[in-house]
Amino acid sequence: MWTLKDFDETGGSLAQRRIAALEPQRYTRAGAAIRHTASLLATCAAEHRLLILLSNGKPNDVDQYEGRYGVEDMRQAVAEAALQSIHPFCITVDRHAPQYLAGIFGPGRYAVLQHAQLLPVVLVDILRKLIRA
Repeated sequence: MWTLKDFDETGGSLAQRRIAALEPQRYTRAGAAIRHTASLLATCAAEHRLLILLSNGKPNDVDQYEGRYGVEDMRQAVAEAALQSIHPFCITVDRHAPQYLAGIFGPGRYAVLQHAQLLPVVLVDILRKLIRA
């Protein structure tokens, strides 16, 4: 894992270049990513701490971090984050996500994007829900 933009870093061209340079790497160890991000968020003094996971599908890896094991590890990481007053939310393009994400994040704590251009709209909706909570 590497940092694309740190909390105290402005959203300048360097951060934009890091994000633009991202490429898929075939592995989705989401539990580890959630735990790492939650540990960083836990140190931030904030009224609301929202952890948004952008995902293309179920957690998996070539060394048996797949299927039920990957899903359960991700569910446990989400539960651990929630215990730290962090609000995990998942945005995915996986049309099969409702079959497993409700059990990981809880009902209403994930969104399935039909089209990438809807991402800004979904993000605004998530923030509105958090403010009302």
